[in-house]
Amino acid sequence: MASSASSFPSLPPDSVVAPCPAAKQPQVHWIEIELVAEDGSPIPWEMYTIAIPGRPPENGLLDEQGFARIEQIEKAGDCQVSFPNLDRAAVRFLEELPAKAAPTGPDGG
Repeated sequence: MASSASSFPSLPPDSVVAPCPAAKQPQVHWIEIELVAEDGSPIPWEMYTIAIPGRPPENGLLDEQGFARIEQIEKAGDCQVSFPNLDRAAVRFLEELPAKAAPTGPDGG
């Protein structure tokens, strides 16, 4: 039986024998969102918009568990998540609240 040492070139310790093919692939990122009510129960089928760096905004519907995941995001960064229907409802609610005068002085007057 021949020695296996003769089939490998003489290299110093910690040297690269062959580059790893996985090292050449770009790093891919993802984002998951989940919408839950105050009691912790999922809010399903809500429309969402996610602004992802370097891409057009993604629109979709949450699943039956109030969950969505977007993969294959090449550029890492902060994403902006909104729920357009909920945002509109919150604005309408705030607009319908009666205006309250704030106290102007230390005695409230």
